[in-house]
Amino acid sequence: MAVPAILPGAVVGTTVRLPMMEPGPGGKRITLEATLYRPAGDGPHPVLVFNHGSTGGGAVATSTTMRSARQAQFFVERGFAVLAPMRRGRGASEGVPAEHEGTCDPEVLGNGMARAIEDVDAAMAYVRAQTWATFRGVPGRACHALVIGTGAHRAAVRRMLRAMAVDA
Repeated sequence: MAVPAILPGAVVGTTVRLPMMEPGPGGKRITLEATLYRPAGDGPHPVLVFNHGSTGGGAVATSTTMRSARQAQFFVERGFAVLAPMRRGRGASEGVPAEHEGTCDPEVLGNGMARAIEDVDAAMAYVRAQTWATFRGVPGRACHALVIGTGAHRAAVRRMLRAMAVDA
């Protein structure tokens, strides 16, 4: 089930596929579903990777594609492109979901957090490959994107910001 990418008064998104290799022995090539919202023009545009949180303790089926048109509208109106990926096993992304909701136990969350970071890494690789993408972040360094997320994903955001500063 997909939530419409077009909502009254919201920007129009395009579905893109993000390639990635599942890590570990026997890892296979899969793709993640993402919705891309771009401002007018060829760019370069700064990019915001909008990493969704959980689906609310199972209240939303993992097969549902979460669109971020209303959030994207704010940033697109300010010249940003927005990439909203669905993590493995969510929406139309390939792979199996391995996140546990409803607990903050670090031992339980660890595996899901590591996988979420790998999925955000795939989104960042996609952004880095786009000629229209750029982001002036750390003074004197050109970064490609800014990642935002919710809740437990703050650690992933901090990690990605450090990696972006190094990669720039």
